[in-house]
Amino acid sequence: MQNMTILIVEDDADYANILKLWLLKSTTITVDVVTRSETGITYLSTKKPDIIFLDNALPSLNGNEVLRAYKVLSPRSHLILMSGYLNNNIITELIRKGADDVLDKNKSGKEQVLKIVETVINLKRN
Repeated sequence: MQNMTILIVEDDADYANILKLWLLKSTTITVDVVTRSETGITYLSTKKPDIIFLDNALPSLNGNEVLRAYKVLSPRSHLILMSGYLNNNIITELIRKGADDVLDKNKSGKEQVLKIVETVINLKRN
């Protein structure tokens, strides 16, 4: 299988590092981390990762505000919006705006993250 690229847009360094460790143990992938939405926009102007993990609560522009821009810049990327504050209305709105998946940072662990990645890998194989 080809090398996959994953972009994590997350300002919480501890959470970003944990997520990166989980992902690096799962398959042959490259994981890049940025801490601001604007840096993610710059990244996506030149690179098109297979998966984007986008935090919803970022300084300056939050994930909800840049979700559509990310999807325009990298439409083939599987975008997973992450938040510690979710309810059914928020999840519905984020999916309507273009999130492929929504991840509850408080309830989702390694198994759910790796399951999403495996699903994306399988989709890209077909």
